[in-house]
Amino acid sequence: MIEDSVDLQIVELYNRDITALYSINQISKKLKKAYPYINKRANRLISKGILKKVTIGRSYLCSINLKSDSARAYLMLNEIKNKNTLYKKNKLLSKIGYEITKLIAEFKVYSVYYADDSIIFLLDHIHDNEAIKRKCSILTQFNPIFFEIKDFEEEVLQNKKLIKDKIVLYGYEKFFEVLSTVEEQLKIKYVLMQ
Repeated sequence: MIEDSVDLQIVELYNRDITALYSINQISKKLKKAYPYINKRANRLISKGILKKVTIGRSYLCSINLKSDSARAYLMLNEIKNKNTLYKKNKLLSKIGYEITKLIAEFKVYSVYYADDSIIFLLDHIHDNEAIKRKCSILTQFNPIFFEIKDFEEEVLQNKKLIKDKIVLYGYEKFFEVLSTVEEQLKIKYVLMQ
């Protein structure tokens, strides 16, 4: 499935900003690789449904396709790499990662991620938030935020900071699955604002 690290590097650009639209030229400049090579790679990702393209005149812009299982797999691989790097740099967050494994055994937690100096939980029941804070007092150092899925979807549409430069710590598949439900709305809202 994954041909090489260049495909992962291309997808990583979108992992940083799910709503991004890039031309092939922008991708090649960001990755500091030759345009013809990136053009070939991006077109292959488009043909596999990992990227989508929007035609504008004679050129087109590419975006990530969150509805694609393959795209989500690429994004998850990027997230695992980012999480491991984060844990090596920040021992306190690494400790939180260990605590999360204990919490998921007791509570219905869909996903946990780190963004904007906060640990954000996607829960089945928002009422579990107080019990989670009591069980894991170290969370208070990271301004924990708790959402039920439907509230998270609504909040993301209002506050892009919730998903920009994030690192998923647990529940990669569920995180991207939830984002895929609001993908089109996100792109319309944030691309039009640029």
